[in-house]
Amino acid sequence: MRARARRFLAAARHLGGAACAFALPLAGPSALPASHGSISIAAPHGPLLPGARFPIVTDSGAERTKLVLVGPGRLEGAIYVAPERVAAPATATVVAGTREAAGSLVLHLAAWPATDDLLAVATYDDGLALHRASDGKLLGLMPLEGGVDDVAQAGATLVAPSSSAPTLWTIDLSTGASRRTDGVPTGNEVRASRGDIYVTNRDVDGGGALTRVRAGIPTRIATGDTAEGLAIDAGGVDGYVANVNDATVADVDLAQMRVRRRFRVAERPFSVVLDAPERRIDVVSNVPQTLTRPGGRVEAVDLNSGKVTQRSAHFRFPIGAALDARRGRLFVTDEAAGVVAVLDARTLRPTHSPLRACAVPWRPAVDSVRDRLYVPCARSNAIAAFDLRSLAPLAGSPFRTGGYPLAVTAVRPEAAAVAPASPRRTDPSR
Repeated sequence: MRARARRFLAAARHLGGAACAFALPLAGPSALPASHGSISIAAPHGPLLPGARFPIVTDSGAERTKLVLVGPGRLEGAIYVAPERVAAPATATVVAGTREAAGSLVLHLAAWPATDDLLAVATYDDGLALHRASDGKLLGLMPLEGGVDDVAQAGATLVAPSSSAPTLWTIDLSTGASRRTDGVPTGNEVRASRGDIYVTNRDVDGGGALTRVRAGIPTRIATGDTAEGLAIDAGGVDGYVANVNDATVADVDLAQMRVRRRFRVAERPFSVVLDAPERRIDVVSNVPQTLTRPGGRVEAVDLNSGKVTQRSAHFRFPIGAALDARRGRLFVTDEAAGVVAVLDARTLRPTHSPLRACAVPWRPAVDSVRDRLYVPCARSNAIAAFDLRSLAPLAGSPFRTGGYPLAVTAVRPEAAAVAPASPRRTDPSR
């Protein structure tokens, strides 16, 4: 195997650099332009974290291309699998060859972060991206046979639903070891509560659903048409699922896994935020502004009456929301304007000028421990970060991340120190 790799590398050198080793840019999967006698290889940029898994893609045709790996990790067919443990920064070289051409790619490997000062970012192109929370430094990428749609902390683990397969990934925060739970349809949003994991599914047998994973076993119920947004109360009793294509939010009894009632809301409810002390949910209508339509807005639904009690002004194209409960503020991202609106959580009226983020801000996240607001910007491959006290951008914001980021979660060290207990109770009063 190594002899074959040496032959391919020799061929690359003989071609005068036409087939060369290269590191890909930070903008996610990409490849160099093909030229005569050369093979371009596409893969996520580094540094790569232990256990990363992703397909090696070439422009030479898979059937006639041979792949050889020199260095740490292994190839499973055309899938590169990083080592489970990396003691220090290292490199591995993937070599691709045919009778006519050759090419190579250098992969940069990093050790699993030995810190609890972490941000986890879900990226559609590159899987998980881990950053140092204090300054936003990218510590490494962990592709999981493709991208992920969301990420949440579940005790001492991170959980992330695959964007391309019916799989939920669980990653140990201390070692990076990953395991998969199959049978979880392609997920949109994920939440963890009292040891259980909940994932909204955009399409299951032609409709949307909510999947609960308890002790590795999935249980699923239909919630409406195209389930997207998800909010769960602190006690793990009620869940709220936004069904984009039927203009409803389903109130789910999580103990019994059944839909208790439905709220009629504005069209395309994409995100839902629970304001538990106020007994209300805020629902973002993901409708673009056009010549004939004013655009989407936020509606507040009273959980006692089930009625809409407040409406915000219209936005150009609102998509995500996050609640700063301590200060009574609701942050709403506008993917067309590239800004974050700052609203009074009770009245839904602006209390501050919009915060300038970056291109296509998606689902924002409030870090109440560090007093920060994080905004993933899908088109910028970046995270905008703000101080919640002053609403000023943090130094270095926006900082670069993996390709097409959709969500951020700030790791809470105290939650990671204790494994969550799974509930085995029902609420007889409901």
